[in-house]
Amino acid sequence: MTLRRVANVGFDGSNVTISLGKLEIRILSASYGDSLKPEALSYMGSQQIDEMSPGVYETDEGKIKMSAVRFRTEFMSAMPATGGGNIRIPIVVTRSHPDLGDDSDLLENCRITNLPAAVENSAKLEEVEITFKPTQIKWTNDRKTINALAGSQTTGANGF
Repeated sequence: MTLRRVANVGFDGSNVTISLGKLEIRILSASYGDSLKPEALSYMGSQQIDEMSPGVYETDEGKIKMSAVRFRTEFMSAMPATGGGNIRIPIVVTRSHPDLGDDSDLLENCRITNLPAAVENSAKLEEVEITFKPTQIKWTNDRKTINALAGSQTTGANGF
């Protein structure tokens, strides 16, 4: 089913699933993003931007928070014995709602960059927030990108 707009209906965390490669894991939260960093040039005697480069594409360091039990039983059981930070895995963030439909973002070639642990003497349940670095983010089921891929130019209709 494709995504559609329904008045007064939106997504919340109960509509989201995360897949790391072929492993679907229940999580507490996730964050990710990307950006273009263009360079600007101003001519002498000018305070305006006179020229701008297409920019350099960058992805933010992503974060996925899960319970320590899921981290130790599900996530870590999928990791290799050594070199787990060197493997590249796709991460798919899916939103699925009975009225709105389905949509997902694809985070390509993610490398796990940090596996933390923090314990305390309290009744609070232990959580683990792993970090990862993707090489490309493709937004929505249409797999749209903020950057031009492989030297391509902007393609498709512009609705702005």
